[in-house]
Amino acid sequence: MTPPEKSQVQLTPARLFANPPLAGTTPSDFKFSPDADFLFFRRAAADDRQRFDLWKVDTTSGEKSLYVDARSLLHTSTDITDLTDAERAERERKRQFSHGITDYFWRSNHHQLIIIIDGQAFLVDTHEVDSQPQHLCPSGSRQSGFQCSPRGSYLSYVRSNNLYICDFVGHETQLTADDDPLLCNGLPDFLAAEEMHRFEGHWWSQDETYLVYCKVDESPVKSSFRMEVDAMGARTIEQRYPHAGEPNPAVELWHVDLATSAHKRIWQSDDQTEYLARVLCSHGEIIIQTQDRRQQRLDIMRYAESAESAESWQLIHQQSSDTWINLTDDLRFIDDGSILYSSEQDGTRKLYTLTFDAKQSTTQALIGPQHINRVLHASNRCAYAMGWDTDASQNHMYKLDFVESRYDQITATVGWHEVIICAAHNLYLDCVSNETQPEKISLHGLSPDKTPHQIFAEKIDRDHPYAPYLPNHVTSIYAQFPAQDGQPLYYRLTPPSQIEGQHATVVYVYGGPGAQKVRRQWSPLLVQLFAQNGFGVLEIDNRGSGNRGSQFEAPLYKAMGSIEVVDQVAGLSILTDHAWADLSRVGIYGHSYGGYMSLMCLAQAPQAFKAGVAVAPVSDWALYDSHYTERYMGLPDENVSAYHNANVLSHLDKLSQPLLLMHGMADDNVLFTHSTMIMSKLQHLGKPFELMTYPGAKHSMQETEISIHRFDMILDFFERHLT
Repeated sequence: MTPPEKSQVQLTPARLFANPPLAGTTPSDFKFSPDADFLFFRRAAADDRQRFDLWKVDTTSGEKSLYVDARSLLHTSTDITDLTDAERAERERKRQFSHGITDYFWRSNHHQLIIIIDGQAFLVDTHEVDSQPQHLCPSGSRQSGFQCSPRGSYLSYVRSNNLYICDFVGHETQLTADDDPLLCNGLPDFLAAEEMHRFEGHWWSQDETYLVYCKVDESPVKSSFRMEVDAMGARTIEQRYPHAGEPNPAVELWHVDLATSAHKRIWQSDDQTEYLARVLCSHGEIIIQTQDRRQQRLDIMRYAESAESAESWQLIHQQSSDTWINLTDDLRFIDDGSILYSSEQDGTRKLYTLTFDAKQSTTQALIGPQHINRVLHASNRCAYAMGWDTDASQNHMYKLDFVESRYDQITATVGWHEVIICAAHNLYLDCVSNETQPEKISLHGLSPDKTPHQIFAEKIDRDHPYAPYLPNHVTSIYAQFPAQDGQPLYYRLTPPSQIEGQHATVVYVYGGPGAQKVRRQWSPLLVQLFAQNGFGVLEIDNRGSGNRGSQFEAPLYKAMGSIEVVDQVAGLSILTDHAWADLSRVGIYGHSYGGYMSLMCLAQAPQAFKAGVAVAPVSDWALYDSHYTERYMGLPDENVSAYHNANVLSHLDKLSQPLLLMHGMADDNVLFTHSTMIMSKLQHLGKPFELMTYPGAKHSMQETEISIHRFDMILDFFERHLT
């Protein structure tokens, strides 16, 4: 896409975060109907970027229509204060900042949709014209953790820390009855959801005869108290936050027989298996993945349905690492009863099959691309997976043929692809964009004889909300440079929209493990905000970043805030090849780990950065949660010097550049304490800084008014200190 001539219309935070959304109302969360005649998807309303409605599209004609308007189902206020603590935690962990229809899924073996809105579930028959939604949960209640059973007989959910099921004719059954507020049944604990990305807390057997569920006991976690400040004042919040080196919640896995209502505990966390990472119920068996406290060992365990005691667990595979093991959702049963899993034991992620019986197990490596990041589907003949082979800034779908021992790249367009597969009907949906093309969504056949059918294309015509700003849209430059150890570091450089002489550059950083910023996609509008306000923007995925494999991530081990700074500073040499870039005017901005990186770069490389903005930064890793911190830093008592070196406070005496510090005053992830420690240390050192705190805001600070104010402040700060 070639933008027209430059315009005087300048992108502002007020417009970027207002309605209608500048990015348009791009469909998301696609799901095929059982017969694949329709695709359903969620889409932001044109008048409210945070309210999602449900749409459908005919897979033959491509005709789209609004299927369920969220306003028709809203019975109570969607204001955040109406959410239960469990719902609020669930949304925060999933980074779900919208309202309206927050989830939907098919009732198995039926042409019926279950729609989740406002803590309630509604059933809609898609084969009935003008079908009226059926309310499934008790009126006046709020639930979370919804799941449909495999055969479609039941809906399960959690209310007030207890697990319930209901059939679809209004009969509800309570499965657990704990009234201790520190016990929760059927939901993941904080560490599982926030750090392991395990959002489930209960699982159905394939034949619906039993459920397995987590029972989480928070009592071992020490109580800590934090001040939570909002517009109405301050209050003290007791929070059982599992700090690094401190006790974690006790997690148990229980089995409940639906016919007899008999419950039995089948697994519990202990010193050897601290974390319940994944659970899989299929083929009449229960398979779990567990990790030790240091996350250097991952066990795959098998529990047969007929087992009578915890001693019946069979270890069928074990992985180990000298650094840490990343978790994935790749574990799944194949048609022949074997298991597909992935491992980074050779430096990048590959796929393996695991066969086992009561006595032994065997593994076999599969031929595939250089790195796999997500399995889409697997049978006993092949697997489809996302990943990359030669360019980590792109994402493609690959077919791994088990029989012929070969792999093929299926998606062809240069860019970043996300794919949804409907294997039962030999179809896949491809969502792709690149630096010159906004998102396109098209329907393809898994066999090449089917003609692709375009479902959606983001066309920025004169009626599109982004049209006034398109003339100033900047096409980013993608390339790479070598790190000190020779590994390629990818970067995205976005020049200023209108170049007049030399310009300042903002290094937009995250830098932490598990994340990847440099993706060959249509430019994020936040990057365009900086570019259209006169700044160049440089983004670098330093060593330790995600989607590159353990070999690329390992240099960060027990050395947070060191190797990342080296790579970010080295990347500034890129700017010497661009006449518009003034290397004496480079700023740095980041949020969360990016805020931590802003502070570490300012303190450790004062010659490179003239000013910086740190939003919700970690200051002392001993104050962050156990699973995340110990994965990369080891246990605090065993690595005292490493924790000291990774502590922002240890380096603030070297900070001399202008700093803008921002934090939400109700943050329950990176606690506000992190910033108060920074404030106190800087004041003790006699160092000036600018500060903006946001009452009521949690870690992500996604509220419209807060987003506008925050980026107005950031732009003003950089304009004052870099221009």
